[in-house]
Amino acid sequence: MAAIPRERLGERAAKVPTREMPMLVARALTRVDPEMRGLRMLLGRNLDATSAKAERVLGWKARSIEDTIVDTAESLLGLPE
Repeated sequence: MAAIPRERLGERAAKVPTREMPMLVARALTRVDPEMRGLRMLLGRNLDATSAKAERVLGWKARSIEDTIVDTAESLLGLPE
């Protein structure tokens, strides 16, 4: 996933992490880091979803995942530090 903003945003995406945090480390952090604590129940779960029903019932077409990731990254870059 990190490759998409790096390709499309260039230098603006220089700080995007490219490594994946090991599950053991993530679980340990949920015990000591208040910001990570809320993720405890989500770790290791499959959270895949589709837009198939919305497309079928409503005729709605989802945006590409690449465009969505880039737009989200641009939005985050616009936030004050």
